[in-house]
Amino acid sequence: MTRLLDKVAVIGGAGYIGTVLTRKLLGLAKKVVVADNLSRHGDGLFELIPYDQFKFCRLDITDYGAVRKFFDDENPTAVILLSSLVGVPACNANPYLADKVNDEGWANVADVSRYIPLVGASTESVYGPNTGKISEKTIPHPNSIYATSKYGGDYHVRNIGNGKVLRFVTCIGPSPAMRLNLLPHEIAFDLLTRRVATIYEGNAPRNFIDIQDFCDVLIWAIVNFDNLSHDIYNVGTPNNVMTKKELAESIQKYTGGDLVFVEYNKDEDGREYQLDFSRIEAEGFEVQSLESRRTIENIVEAIKLIRPETHRYQ
Repeated sequence: MTRLLDKVAVIGGAGYIGTVLTRKLLGLAKKVVVADNLSRHGDGLFELIPYDQFKFCRLDITDYGAVRKFFDDENPTAVILLSSLVGVPACNANPYLADKVNDEGWANVADVSRYIPLVGASTESVYGPNTGKISEKTIPHPNSIYATSKYGGDYHVRNIGNGKVLRFVTCIGPSPAMRLNLLPHEIAFDLLTRRVATIYEGNAPRNFIDIQDFCDVLIWAIVNFDNLSHDIYNVGTPNNVMTKKELAESIQKYTGGDLVFVEYNKDEDGREYQLDFSRIEAEGFEVQSLESRRTIENIVEAIKLIRPETHRYQ
């Protein structure tokens, strides 16, 4: 296995994606160091404590000195950067924090790790209200606070550090640090607990990637880092595009309940376009379909394990 897996730092590794990614890396890497500020708790990592190759460090990436000390102390051979304030609602509620984490925090990591292979998990939202077919050569037009701050971080990884950026479609599926504020998760939760879900812009298309594929492509990017031809890759598959109405109805098949469709709200990031994934496919990675992953069924089964009155999986 590549030398880059000698010691992998997963920054933001206690969150929704990081807890799944870390488990996968423990079967491949000699050492996995998770760094996180624990803004979403750390109980998704409890069972990993006995692993000799696992280590946790408390880290706030908005503190440049702390980031510098972390890299001096740990000296990782590769870095996967996940830490973000995610989504339009969260960033609108705290635009200062969105900028501090998604832009300035990513700049800190990129600067300190500039000679270390770095893969950053960015988002398709940076393209904003573009239309037509969107490739990595398309000029982004971020429209929301979330997209603008993420594009700032995206830029830093590519231009300050030795970095590659993966621009993902929306990640969904079960995780030890489960999120409910993702559209399919929220629909399943509402249908199972309230027996009704409200959907706006039902005809708007959305593209999704299963969390297992999301983590697999991050590992693939580290393993193949030295051979990757580009610094930006769109990640997803056209096979996972569906309208919000189609998504809700696919969930309803497993949950029952009623769907209500309204038009009083609108997505700030637009996403009325078709992403081009040919670049990453040409380099050897193909995202699986939600059907082959049984993603919708898995989401429903995961939501059944959550107690509505006590959940904190936001």
